[in-house]
Amino acid sequence: MKNLIITFGILFSLFLLISFTTHNSQQINKNISVDSCCQTFKLVDSLGNRISGCTIEVSDSLGNLFHCTTGVKGYCSICGLNPNVYYTVYVQCENCYVSPRTFICGSQEIVLVCESTKMNKRKSK
Repeated sequence: MKNLIITFGILFSLFLLISFTTHNSQQINKNISVDSCCQTFKLVDSLGNRISGCTIEVSDSLGNLFHCTTGVKGYCSICGLNPNVYYTVYVQCENCYVSPRTFICGSQEIVLVCESTKMNKRKSK
């Protein structure tokens, strides 16, 4: 009888531990998806041709930097942004200038158009 009570106590403790762990991991995943945002960028030239191999750099007012590199279709995405913060996007690309642009992370892609062939010059911090 004593062994049965001990076994029941151990099983009940394991049940509580597993339930608590599952609930916390669901809560953490829920918070990540609510509090962060992914922003997609598309880089094109003045004719609408997609440009690959360029670095898209995003900064916030605190100086945090995020970056991605455009793929063969001209797209790249940056995740982990706060949907309630203003960001500035810069393009680092040879023979392509894009004016810095301010945005708030959202569900629509941001199309960046190469305005001229002069080089983007962003001061490094």
